Amino acid sequence: MGLVRTLITLYIFLIIASALMSWLPPNVGGTLRTIRNLLTSATEPLLAPIRRILPRSRNLPIDFSPWVAIILLEIIARII
Repeated sequence: MGLVRTLITLYIFLIIASALMSWLPPNVGGTLRTIRNLLTSATEPLLAPIRRILPRSRNLPIDFSPWVAIILLEIIARII
């Protein structure tokens, strides 16, 4: 059970890092672009379906899918 909890915690940190990297300008180059691409590749399989389910806000350009994903992962971790 400890390994599963550790993996979930690591994935939560990846989601947070991905969300923070999304604040950088899209034309950032070099190493930061590589890191952003790796984080996106790791987190999009979970975040993309959540984005399709969540209603879009026209007034707020905020992506709530990382928040929802973290909450769901925490619930799963507590159940396990």
